[in-house]
Amino acid sequence: MNKSYLLVICLLLTTFTGCIEDPALEPAEKVDEIKDESDNTEEKTEERPTDHWTFYRDFVECDPNNDSIVAYGEFVDCLNMDLANDGESIVAASSEFANEVFSMADLDVDGNLTSSEFDYIKNYPHFECELVPYGHCSGEDLSGQDLSELNLTEIDLSYADLSGANLSGANFHWADFADANLAGANLTGTTLYGVNLNGAFLYYADLTGANLGHADLVGANLTGANLTGGALMWTDFTDAIVTDTVFTDTYWYYSIWTDGETYDENPTITEEEPVEGCELVPYGHCSGEDLSGQDLTGMELSGIDLSYANLTGTTLYGANLTGANLYQADLTDAYLPFAELIDADLSNADLTGAYLGYTNLTGANLYDANLTGATLWYADLTNADFSNADLTGATLYDANLTGAILYDANLTGADLEFADLTGADLRYADLTGGVDLGHADLTGADLTGADLSYADLTAAILESADFTGAIVTDADFIDTYWYQTIWTDGVSYNENQA
Repeated sequence: MNKSYLLVICLLLTTFTGCIEDPALEPAEKVDEIKDESDNTEEKTEERPTDHWTFYRDFVECDPNNDSIVAYGEFVDCLNMDLANDGESIVAASSEFANEVFSMADLDVDGNLTSSEFDYIKNYPHFECELVPYGHCSGEDLSGQDLSELNLTEIDLSYADLSGANLSGANFHWADFADANLAGANLTGTTLYGVNLNGAFLYYADLTGANLGHADLVGANLTGANLTGGALMWTDFTDAIVTDTVFTDTYWYYSIWTDGETYDENPTITEEEPVEGCELVPYGHCSGEDLSGQDLTGMELSGIDLSYANLTGTTLYGANLTGANLYQADLTDAYLPFAELIDADLSNADLTGAYLGYTNLTGANLYDANLTGATLWYADLTNADFSNADLTGATLYDANLTGAILYDANLTGADLEFADLTGADLRYADLTGGVDLGHADLTGADLTGADLSYADLTAAILESADFTGAIVTDADFIDTYWYQTIWTDGVSYNENQA
């Protein structure tokens, strides 16, 4: 690179780089100069502070000529980056951005990037943001947007700006919000089970009624946040800032407080001793209790702890179990029609033969649950998590499974006729044994790798459904509706190819 070319670059970048010093200075000489100045004078370069919410969005991208990169929307010479005072990282355009990105960069003797390091930067993976389950939206500016009621399971929103956004009622099971800006966001009734909120900024965010079970809030700033009525099961608040945070009527179970201690009640609200013995009241403590065969019709049991409880044959008709903890509970042959189990934790529970007709299980966690032979017809299972669950022979006739997660679930011989599976995650699910999907709505469903051998999909709606890698041996596709459907070979079709 000749000296005149360097001078042109410096002139164009004066306001950004401050590089007008001596146009005749070679890279190696410039490195020496920086080192000499660091020994005798204070650093005078005004560095731009790193904006973590645009850091990944505006990551490094080299131009076609491979001689410059884009950082914060401005060009910086890729081949003329200087050693910082620590002799281990490099500075580009006097920006802290470069220190973050190119820390411990592999430099040659002239202080330039080696070809291997350059290739790494140039080829750094970048994903287009899609607001879908498992999407990659790290660092995106989504401030003020309406994301309410969406199914965004396991989406990556780390470093994203979601300030003032409406996330109410959305499903964020196991999503990543690390270091995200959620100041003033509406998270009322939001499913945040298992989410990573490590270091997140939740200044005056509204989390009323949110399910934060197993959530990581280590180091999060919750100043002024409202968690009224929230479910805090196994939630970690270690080193979190909770100044003026509202915890009225929250349900605490094995939650780690800011001092590192574990609590089963709100340590900042009440000084009462934990309830001794089982009381069938909201937020009662009935873990491990034997309640088999009892009639609990219509009872108000929201937030109750029934983990490990024996509820075999128990009647819970119309009972309110919103946010209840039923982890590994035995509900064999239990009777729960019209019950409210919104955001309840039923992971590892045994629901063999249970009757759940017309039951509301919106946002419920049924991971690894046993629902063999269970009846769930007309049930509301919106955004419920059935990952790895056993639904062999279950009846889900006309059930609402919109946005439900059935990843690797066993649905052998299940009845899903007229079921709404819009946007459902059925990846690698077992749908063999003559599964009835007749007239089912599978719009936008993901059936990647699913086994549909001998399944009946008569008159099913398959618009935008993804069958990539699915097994469809002897499956029946009579009168199905195909539009932009991705077939097993990965090709999109608008008519029935089978």
